[in-house]
Amino acid sequence: MPSTPSTDNGRDPALDGLRGLAVAMVVLFHSAAIGGAPQWFKGGFLGVSLFFVLSGMLMALVVLRSADGPDGRVAAGPYLARRARRLLPASLAVVVACTLLTRPSWSAWPGMQAGDAWAAATAAMNWHVIDLGSAQLLRGLGPLGPYWSLAVEWQFYVLLLLVCVVPFGRLVSRLWALAAVAVVGGTLLQLVGGGDGFVREFGTDRRLVELGIGIGLGLLLHRGTLRSVTPRSARLWGGGALLVMLGLFAVADFDPPWLLHGGFGLVALVSAALVVTARTPGPLRRVWSSSPLVTLGRDSYSLYLVHWPIGQLLARHTDVPPALFVVLAVGATVAIGGTLARTVERPAQRLRWSTSTTLLAALAATLATGLIAELVIP
Repeated sequence: MPSTPSTDNGRDPALDGLRGLAVAMVVLFHSAAIGGAPQWFKGGFLGVSLFFVLSGMLMALVVLRSADGPDGRVAAGPYLARRARRLLPASLAVVVACTLLTRPSWSAWPGMQAGDAWAAATAAMNWHVIDLGSAQLLRGLGPLGPYWSLAVEWQFYVLLLLVCVVPFGRLVSRLWALAAVAVVGGTLLQLVGGGDGFVREFGTDRRLVELGIGIGLGLLLHRGTLRSVTPRSARLWGGGALLVMLGLFAVADFDPPWLLHGGFGLVALVSAALVVTARTPGPLRRVWSSSPLVTLGRDSYSLYLVHWPIGQLLARHTDVPPALFVVLAVGATVAIGGTLARTVERPAQRLRWSTSTTLLAALAATLATGLIAELVIP
């Protein structure tokens, strides 16, 4: 695959642009649904699948580049410290903010419980939602509901770390094994495994298929296997993948049977094709590298964290037509999420704390977040 330029900090703007596409899909989908127009942007929830593929690919590349020694093992402490600096400050800040807004004088989130905050802070929200069941869907997907996908990713990071530290075999072989187990096992569980739609939608074992496809893509990129992809071929089948994704964005019903029974893997393959177009010079790479998408992508994590509670707050305190509601929700999400990214998320990533200090601070902050919820929520 032809080499692609990166920003000064090593980030590829086209991949940031794909993140921007993914978060735009999710924010538009949720904003329209909360605002009373669920028929708009019906397949926007598939942006999460694109996030999963990107995460799997990037983490595979990260561990391959950071591996040390003849067996390619990765140091567990620095690995976890990097993940903590990247993910915890902004996510815990939002959990605390949502917790404080449950005070009786504000009552922003009827029904929110301390267990919801604990689940969000400890990367267990997906199993927490499954445990609540469909009868409590609206409460289970309160202001912190979207943390279910963050929980899946955190659990994947831990699984990936375990694979990286085992003392046998080459790291590349272990990663290929993980990708195969994730894709084949996840697909089989979706096709023939038990459980209701909640398990199929939120279960880590079912959603690993998308992360596994991302790992495989990262391995192919690291090995240089995709260098033979020409701009013309990427334009042809990458354009087809984009049309499929946009078509699903416009018309897919939420969690149709085909998606819950193996379809997530198919969507992940479409997402992988889009990622390849971002790594290949051509018109699609130029689209993904456009300034608006890149800006959204760099703020995508914070935007994702805040968009759902912002939509819920607006729904409780405004009574406007759906189109205006979407405009207000998206605008507030971009403004507040961008502020969170610039004041909390990115400064935390620049900290130069030692590994032990970072991990102790992460543990203390997580426990403090849960204790705040125990004290504040009636």
